[in-house]
Amino acid sequence: MKSIIHTKKTTAVNLLGKVVIVFVLGGMGIAEKAFGEVSEAYQKARDEKADKASTDAQTKSDCQQMRTDLKEANKQISDACRRAGAGGSDSCFKAAVECGKTAGEDTFSSASGLLSQMAGNPVIQSLTGAMGGLAGSMGGSGLNTSCPQISGQDYFTERKNLTDDIESAKEDLAKLNDERATVQDDFNKEIQDIQDALKKAQEELAKAKLDIKDRKRKQLADFQNQQNQMKEELRKKGTEVLGLQGQLIQSQQDHALRLISMTDASGKRACMKAVMDAKKAYEAIGSSQSSNYIGEAKKKKADLIATYNDCIDSFLQQRNALNKSKKQEQDQIKKAVTDAQQFIEELNNSLSSASTQLAEMQADAKTEEDNETLKVTQLMQTSQTKMLAAQQKMQTNMTTIAAKDQNLNQKLNRLNNELTTLGPAPTKSRSADYSVSDASSDISGGVNDALDIMDNPDFKKCQSGKESSNKSRYKDFQKNSGVE
Repeated sequence: MKSIIHTKKTTAVNLLGKVVIVFVLGGMGIAEKAFGEVSEAYQKARDEKADKASTDAQTKSDCQQMRTDLKEANKQISDACRRAGAGGSDSCFKAAVECGKTAGEDTFSSASGLLSQMAGNPVIQSLTGAMGGLAGSMGGSGLNTSCPQISGQDYFTERKNLTDDIESAKEDLAKLNDERATVQDDFNKEIQDIQDALKKAQEELAKAKLDIKDRKRKQLADFQNQQNQMKEELRKKGTEVLGLQGQLIQSQQDHALRLISMTDASGKRACMKAVMDAKKAYEAIGSSQSSNYIGEAKKKKADLIATYNDCIDSFLQQRNALNKSKKQEQDQIKKAVTDAQQFIEELNNSLSSASTQLAEMQADAKTEEDNETLKVTQLMQTSQTKMLAAQQKMQTNMTTIAAKDQNLNQKLNRLNNELTTLGPAPTKSRSADYSVSDASSDISGGVNDALDIMDNPDFKKCQSGKESSNKSRYKDFQKNSGVE
């Protein structure tokens, strides 16, 4: 092949050389024709080489792909055995064959799960024990435990989850009991607080009534004492007015009597007597001294006239002084009488006003007592409403708690049944995260894929002795498992 390509390359080179010579010697037209022949020969050589290389590469690629697919199928088989903890290939194939034959028994497992759900239904609550026992017998002994339907890790994880859920449900039930007790305690405390408040209000009402009664009694006593004092003052003032009126009459009488003795005639008589007495004195003096009798007589006459006038003036002044003194005295007595009478009037008004005030205070006390009584009556009505509301609240809470309690007990029954239907732990592969039952389908799929590859006619050009030995084992597995 290499010699043919080499020859064609040489021919192409020679033709190219000829083209160059023709181009130089013969001109452009002949050169173009020669160049086309050379290009066609060169392209044909390249296409033949490319076809040969493509065929070889495709054959190599197909082998690589089939080996890769076969490797993946083998890996799927080994991974399934490893994850299921089924040991080596022989023991794994054996376990997978056994599980494949018992796959039809999943119906019993489904029935067991259905019974577990039914056990939590309140309509069939009375049958929970019987259903739980039946589910347990089907889950524990009815299934073929030689082919576990769940992996070791999943089994213990599921068992732990169920156990944790059961403990959590029990804790929730305990908390629910605490909540029930709390609701009852809150209700009792609320009722007690309402009753205490009502009792306190009633005690305060009784105390208020006593205080009002004492205040009314004190007001009445104060009123009576005040009335007595006022009446005593009235008696005193009445006596004082009578005394003043007597003084006024006495002063008027004394004034009148004294004025009788101080009339103009009385004054003149008294003054004339004084003149006559002075005249006698002058006459006695005149008789002893007779010289200048006429001058002395004129002088004496003038003195007598002056004496009379002075006497009259003194008399009038005394009478005026008496009038003024008595008038002032009587005015003072009259004013005292007026003041006393005004005071008596004010006392009478105060007595009347005090009676009105007492009646008002008594009415206010009655209104206050009625208001306090109304407060307690309203509080009693409010307390009754609060008690009813507290009772309804407690009943609502208790109903909610009872529903929660029923749900938790149903949940606990369901979890216990699920734990029962979980059955005993797998005897092998406790740490496996894949059940042999699940691995069986993966192994069957991997075996089928591997046999499809190895049965391909093109694979015979690529296979080795190892693939041939695996093929016989895979055929045996396919035959024993009933999958052709």
